[in-house]
Amino acid sequence: MKYLLIFLFSLNAFAQDTLNTTKLASKETQARAVVAIAANIVYRGIDNKISIAVMGVDAGNVSCSAPGSFKSSGKAGQYIWNVTSVSETTATLTIVYTLPNGERKVEVKDFEIKNIGRPYPYIGKYHSGYQQSYNLTRQDLANIEINSKIDDFTVENKHLDVESFTLYLPKDTLFIKGNTLPENMKEKIYSLQTGSQIIVEDIRRYNPNSWCFMGLPPLTIEIVDDPLPIEPDDLPRPIIYNPAYETIYRGPYENKLKISVPGAKSFTATAPGLQKGRGDNYTLRIPKDNNEKRFFIDLEIVTNTDSIITYSEMFIPRDIRIKMLINGQGCEKCIVQQNLAELKNAEISVEMPDVRPFNITIVRSFKVILPDGGEIQVKGNRISAEALYFIEFLKPGEMIIIDNIYYSAPGVDFVNQKRYPIKIMLIQ
Repeated sequence: MKYLLIFLFSLNAFAQDTLNTTKLASKETQARAVVAIAANIVYRGIDNKISIAVMGVDAGNVSCSAPGSFKSSGKAGQYIWNVTSVSETTATLTIVYTLPNGERKVEVKDFEIKNIGRPYPYIGKYHSGYQQSYNLTRQDLANIEINSKIDDFTVENKHLDVESFTLYLPKDTLFIKGNTLPENMKEKIYSLQTGSQIIVEDIRRYNPNSWCFMGLPPLTIEIVDDPLPIEPDDLPRPIIYNPAYETIYRGPYENKLKISVPGAKSFTATAPGLQKGRGDNYTLRIPKDNNEKRFFIDLEIVTNTDSIITYSEMFIPRDIRIKMLINGQGCEKCIVQQNLAELKNAEISVEMPDVRPFNITIVRSFKVILPDGGEIQVKGNRISAEALYFIEFLKPGEMIIIDNIYYSAPGVDFVNQKRYPIKIMLIQ
């Protein structure tokens, strides 16, 4: 879990923003904040723990506010900040406190909001970005160490520690606790033949706070007799990621990818439906009828010494589910029962539970269809007073339909896909 420690010095909340006032302000009265965290970053998808202290002020005289969910952890000066619902890239934390002399002060601190990147596994000393396949000697495999990492994610390493994995050998399966092989299993490794294909899968991490991380993809290993002619640490590594969704999706949606190979002379990336744009920008469309659980992007890389290296980057494609809800209830083929009190100012919402690491949609408008076919257009995401006026004349058992739900999602391209009506039965 991520901790912020903020020490605040006084700033007059009622100081006038004039040139003279600014000149008269001393260094002791200017706002200063010391934050014990890298780059002042908070992440979507997790609870960011923050400790706030104002020198010389009791914690009971300090109040804080920020966009998203900001609440006390139950301990003095300890707060939990969840920015999953915040669509902006920055957020301002406001601290209001009262000095012992009764003077009221305000401090503000800006933080950058980031999505949690895609986690990936790697083998011990060979870490240089995600690499799906390895060539290892028997000795290297016997001393294998499986680790995981999320680039640019400043949290405690314990959330990425590997606690178990499965090693699939040609004629055996080894279930490993921890991230290294125990001595009693190494004999099976030394008996493997050259060219044997090994798969490291079911890699599980220690996750004490049940954070919603994507699963780790598998690794493939081929047994070789001699070390590679080029040291593994010197090999150029491909970087492929989807900056918007943290994974790729099937259907008519255009996945926007970034593909680069730092240190390579040149490279070519190929996959069904993959098209190159400008620079490192690529687009990828996976047909909805593609039911493969794994999707591979192949790369042929030319090194600075004109050697050719091939890689396969694996993704787990997902189908996007869209849920249309009224007061948090609903499904595509069901009827939601609501009484008149529940329909008053009822909220229409859209959820995309498969979009990671956060799910934000904004309902812009919708249509209320009455039993007699009358239609009422509503702006926003709540049942309007006009619509409720007509609903009040209905009897229990009569049906109304919420249709033509127009919504958008910040930073998401697949807008207004798979819309279906919400069927509502009025009950006593």
